Amino acid sequence: MTSIHPILVIGIGNDYRRDDAVGLYVARKIREKDLDGVKVIDGISDGTSLIDAWEHAARVYFIDGTISGSLAGKIFRFDGLNETIPHELFPPFSTHAINVADAVRLAETLGQFPPSLIIFGIEGKNFEAGYGLAEAVQSAAEEVIGRIIREIEELGRNGH
Repeated sequence: MTSIHPILVIGIGNDYRRDDAVGLYVARKIREKDLDGVKVIDGISDGTSLIDAWEHAARVYFIDGTISGSLAGKIFRFDGLNETIPHELFPPFSTHAINVADAVRLAETLGQFPPSLIIFGIEGKNFEAGYGLAEAVQSAAEEVIGRIIREIEELGRNGH
């Protein structure tokens, strides 16, 4: 993979709110893989910074915890350019100032979409103060890490 088609992985969350850290966890684990052409950002604090971060990326993966009432560990995957992001999955009053659905709407309004935007949400169980992911959330995070890495490798094999 070359830097001609950079891939950006963005994980958001709060390290001090248990399952809310799942996006950060996924991003950091992908960073450890040191994949060629992949930049990782963990911890953006607002929607405009998010949009600025993906300005020069060809493909963006965005990972965050969700609160939908589904079973903990449920994985949601959206094509941010072709699907409506359910606002209720990514509540506006999260422990970090970003709401992915609002950020996507803002990017659309500003005409600042990356060529490809893939959004993963992982349903959390416990968002109370503390450290560590619930077992189901941890397991789902590992699955998402594998899925993102496989997608990135497939892009490389196809010359994208």
